[in-house]
Amino acid sequence: MANAAVACVLFDLDGTLLDTEPLSDIAMQGVLDRFGKTMSWELKRKILGLKGSDWSVIVVDHFGLHGLIEPAAIVDGWETNFKQLYSRAQKLPGADRITAHLAQLGIPMAICTSSNSAAVELKRAAHPEMFARCTLVVTGDDPELKNGKPSPDIFLLAAKRLGMRPEQCLVFEDALSGCQAGVAAGMRTIVIPDTRLDRQPFEIATEILTSLESFQPAVYGLAPFSG
Repeated sequence: MANAAVACVLFDLDGTLLDTEPLSDIAMQGVLDRFGKTMSWELKRKILGLKGSDWSVIVVDHFGLHGLIEPAAIVDGWETNFKQLYSRAQKLPGADRITAHLAQLGIPMAICTSSNSAAVELKRAAHPEMFARCTLVVTGDDPELKNGKPSPDIFLLAAKRLGMRPEQCLVFEDALSGCQAGVAAGMRTIVIPDTRLDRQPFEIATEILTSLESFQPAVYGLAPFSG
């Protein structure tokens, strides 16, 4: 299956194309400081890739903040803090190379992110050239999106809008929830997980990479990188 040529590529955004996860942690800590709580890796690995409406409930449960703050208020505070940091987000190694190469080959690309549309527009403003290569962006607050990752909905919706079948699509993800979503969608899925995470749950993916720079287009029936 991995040797058949792909016809489109679907990218997660945060942690896959953009190095926003450290900034997200700073934004979250700004909210937790009000309650004397500290963001931890234990919590981080539970909420990676989830929609705000889902991860905020986990945060409230994790710290026992019931009655002190509503999940929606945590999301609001995090978003307010995060917006001030978007301009500092850098593209991850290999992001420019792979998107430019796919664009040159005429391969349609979509960004499929749990972030809401307002957040995505701020990130787009910081990296317009990379976003311009993508035909489509599907966000976590898209009115047609019923369920967030690990549900396959966001990838299936992107494929539908691009006129592609699941087996024609290649997904790039960094979070387990996104990896599960890609696999559940019936799509070839490449995952680039944080090295601190246990590798075993990610073995459902078609391929596990350490970086976008390790991607070999020819494995998926595409012309190799030039130079």
